[in-house]
Amino acid sequence: MWGLANLAGESATLRDKLLDKDILALSLNVYYRYKRTMKMDTKRTVAWMVNNLCRNKPAVQFHKVKDCLPYLQESLRESDTDILVENLWACAYLSDTGDQAAKSLIESEIMASVVSHLMSNIDSLAIVTPALRTCSNIVAGNDNVTERVISLGVVPSIMSLLNSQKAAIRREVCFFFSNVAAGTENQIAYIFQYPNFLSSLKKIIMQDEPAVVIEAIWVISNSVMGGGIDHVRKIIDSEIFEEIFKATPSLNNKGIAVVMDGF
Repeated sequence: MWGLANLAGESATLRDKLLDKDILALSLNVYYRYKRTMKMDTKRTVAWMVNNLCRNKPAVQFHKVKDCLPYLQESLRESDTDILVENLWACAYLSDTGDQAAKSLIESEIMASVVSHLMSNIDSLAIVTPALRTCSNIVAGNDNVTERVISLGVVPSIMSLLNSQKAAIRREVCFFFSNVAAGTENQIAYIFQYPNFLSSLKKIIMQDEPAVVIEAIWVISNSVMGGGIDHVRKIIDSEIFEEIFKATPSLNNKGIAVVMDGF
């Protein structure tokens, strides 16, 4: 299993060939048959297999791996950090495969587990990174799934990560909020209720790395385009657009287009 899992992780082509040979079903059958007496190392190998069968670009076709959802729902309760991290990354990859996957992750209550792990391990980069990616991918979908994620109470925890020491985390958080801001006016109002939201974005735009800055600008532009007049007033009063225009010369053409859309 370890050998085949390594092959699955090498490329999308090898992944799909193994899926076509029912390696996922075989692996899960072994897990369910022996899980009560299975050593932790072997459980980690199963998690490694499931993760690699879900990863790589182009994204896996969801119908080929949907049978791993009951396994993920169960094994996300494991206390072993290695297993948890592998399973969270599997969720992150699945969440990037389309609306059906997003809907299934929510309805199976897997997203509730992902959110719970993010909120309770906010200082663990290994856990937060895949959990946050999963949330970001889900809210990139339709307004209904976005609302379901918001209702899980994860926004305050993600909001706190705007001040993370890791640029990659700050960028992912801005990506999350840009997707929420692309939703309904009520969803925009929800994130605007947090008092430090705009000031944290302003700080990022003033001094962060270009990749983080452009994601923060997306949040503002989406909020202007989808929000109400009160949200526009808050953005203007925060003087954040002055900082956006100062940052514009360092942006690429795509970034400048985002700025102009908001303007």
